[in-house]
Amino acid sequence: MFKIGWKQGQATVIARETHEGQYRRGINVYAPTGQYHHVYDYIADVEPDDGSPAFRAKFIEMFKSDVDRRPLVGEKAQVNFNPKTQETSFDRDVLWKEAKAEKQAGKEKFDSIAEAPVGTPAGKPGLAGEVAQQIEDKLREEGK
Repeated sequence: MFKIGWKQGQATVIARETHEGQYRRGINVYAPTGQYHHVYDYIADVEPDDGSPAFRAKFIEMFKSDVDRRPLVGEKAQVNFNPKTQETSFDRDVLWKEAKAEKQAGKEKFDSIAEAPVGTPAGKPGLAGEVAQQIEDKLREEGK
């Protein structure tokens, strides 16, 4: 959503926790995190794209479905911010496109496993499998 006078920047997520209590956006009041949506409190270091000084922002984001990427601590994400008040929010269009690309990459990987010859290992699942694969690759590079 475009807001007059707002600018864009890159945010590095410093902390994230589940929001407790009601979440208010404008005149709308929402229940806390539940079955149909997730609400998080974020602290992020924002680096404006125009080169103005970086700042630390605290803001709340609600995700109504699983189609958006929900940035984790240490990740970078595109944000929109008001330079006067430093009010900050994630650029949801960018998060949606990133989530869509990740989902497509996962589908392509799944399809390639299905098309592989019988007996071909599928790899290790999940984040732990990715970390294990990175360690194995590093050891292979070092000749161990």
